Amino acid sequence: PYVVSTPVGAGDAYHYSLMLSDAVGQIRSGVFPIFVGQTPYAFNGNIHTLRTAPLFEYIGAGFDLLTLRTLPVCGLQNLILLTSAGLGAVGGYAALRRYAPEMPWVAAGLASLYVLCPGVLAPLYEGDMIATFLTVPAIPWLVLGIAKATDEPEKWEPWLITATALAALWWAHPPVAFWASLLVLGAWLIILIS
Repeated sequence: PYVVSTPVGAGDAYHYSLMLSDAVGQIRSGVFPIFVGQTPYAFNGNIHTLRTAPLFEYIGAGFDLLTLRTLPVCGLQNLILLTSAGLGAVGGYAALRRYAPEMPWVAAGLASLYVLCPGVLAPLYEGDMIATFLTVPAIPWLVLGIAKATDEPEKWEPWLITATALAALWWAHPPVAFWASLLVLGAWLIILIS
């Protein structure tokens, strides 16, 4: 349903489209970085998503530039969601291929199932929780980083992968990032102790 340039969803999806309209409008006017809502779409100075999930606005503004400002805001919003799903599948595939290099089709199937999982899609379909869905690409890399740190704790690469994935989660959706940070902290402690 997101391969359109018209609105999909109501409630929060509409709110996100207003925030994206404000961000795109400000960046088109030369305002960067964005600190507060200033256009007719956020006339009251609304900072929700600018302060809690800024990745959404900045990716949307980047896509606006890449598409030469040809997509309407709802099209940009849907493109963000489709890209998030695609990157989630790629991340899942990369993580699975690390541990099953001889089974690429199984990895591709499982990565597709990850993105199509009801637990992953329900926040988007049922609650228009766009910021929550933006965490989908980072979670496989987070798991991969922890798994690699378990295999090779003395190398810096697994720790960098994990830290980068956590940073992306914090930009995308702080509540998901908070519980992910707690889980990562527990995993790191176990890895360091063992």
